[in-house]
Amino acid sequence: MLILNETRPSVSLYYLGGVLICFLKENNIDEIHLTDLYIGFNNVHSLPFNRFMLTLDWLHLIGFLEATNEGKIVCI
Repeated sequence: MLILNETRPSVSLYYLGGVLICFLKENNIDEIHLTDLYIGFNNVHSLPFNRFMLTLDWLHLIGFLEATNEGKIVCI
């Protein structure tokens, strides 16, 4: 679900994207391996891996993240 849902905003990709952006900024992360990012983020905000990947897809679509061939996530 991309659009905010008043009954369950925590499943919205807008919300999760914002939480992930805050996590990256608070930890001064410019580049990180995908699995390390998931483990670190999941410790703070429990999230199934498929929902995490949808959130990364959303942030990639809006131009916030890019992926490298080595499996790293880079903040633009």
